[in-house]
Amino acid sequence: MRLSFENSSAIISQIQRNEIIMRILENTQDISRFKSLDSIFRRKHDDVESEFSPYFVRYHRRLFREPDYLNCLLQYVKWWSEVLDISGKAILDVGCGFGVFTMMFSFFGARQVHGVDHNREKIELFKKLLTCVKPPFENVFPSLADGHRLNYNDANFNAVFIKDVISHVRELPPFLDEMNRLLKTGSKMLIVDENNALEWSGRNERRRKWNSWESGEIKPEDVRGGEKPITYREMRREIISNHLENFDFQNLPSIPIILLDSEDIEKGREHIIDRLACLTQGLWGDEVIEGARQILETGELKLKAEFPYRNPITGEMMEREFNPFHLADVIRKHGFIATVIPPRYYTRKWWRNAIGTVIRFTHPLSIFVQPGFYILAVKKA
Repeated sequence: MRLSFENSSAIISQIQRNEIIMRILENTQDISRFKSLDSIFRRKHDDVESEFSPYFVRYHRRLFREPDYLNCLLQYVKWWSEVLDISGKAILDVGCGFGVFTMMFSFFGARQVHGVDHNREKIELFKKLLTCVKPPFENVFPSLADGHRLNYNDANFNAVFIKDVISHVRELPPFLDEMNRLLKTGSKMLIVDENNALEWSGRNERRRKWNSWESGEIKPEDVRGGEKPITYREMRREIISNHLENFDFQNLPSIPIILLDSEDIEKGREHIIDRLACLTQGLWGDEVIEGARQILETGELKLKAEFPYRNPITGEMMEREFNPFHLADVIRKHGFIATVIPPRYYTRKWWRNAIGTVIRFTHPLSIFVQPGFYILAVKKA
């Protein structure tokens, strides 16, 4: 039977894919696990959405668009495993999401792999994803938890992996102290993030996202499962409005000038709440109410926001930028030896891999042209 060009290409692609997998993975059970994971991203979107969730598909949209990219991710995890030296050890994946990387760490000799995330939908679907992988993993453990306060014993882990999380952490010092508590002396922490403040090409997109979430139009693909598609300003407005539900604005001795956005006289309760929501930008939790109270009572806001774009309910930062070298300095103050290390790139395009090689060998100067950064930290005695 004559094969079509498309069928021939598919067969060649399958052979190449198998060669890559077998070159990286030696254990036949791990090869089977990887293939069963890979098969999920080759299914129809509608089928996966109905079994998992629309957010799961949005989150992994590149994998559904380019299923072979999972092979590239496998190569990344192999390198990260070598950097962290995880063979025979317990590793913690903080902000593990749906657990794809967490599961892959088990392929490279980890004794235990724990994945934690504070998003309930992600952890529930992580557990569901585990049931789809055959043969089942015996050393992968997902948990719903806040990275600032984890229910593990001191010095419980030999390695900590933190990818695309550090720019969302609401309170960096206690977070780093918690990572220090969980690690054994001499153990490693690898931080990977895409928000490199020294690289300019991503700045416009980050600012678009900042402004969108603060007071603009939110893209559906930016909304996580279980979240309301409302702006941070609208969230603060709800918080202030609920708290001041019985407040008598008519009996204010005077309307603070800061609440007026023009020379108009007082425009009523709704206008004042709108202005309070605007002026408390960057505050979160009880700070929102305290800031509103300060403005109403004194006409000025004394609280200073650490970062102007953050979720007023959870306190999460929105893609906060970091100078990698400054961040390494901060990490050193929390009991680590920290180094900004050169990246590696694994893509399906030879020319991109070539560019990645140039970037790696021109480090640290190349930090100005690479979107992300890697920081390797070792816990001091």
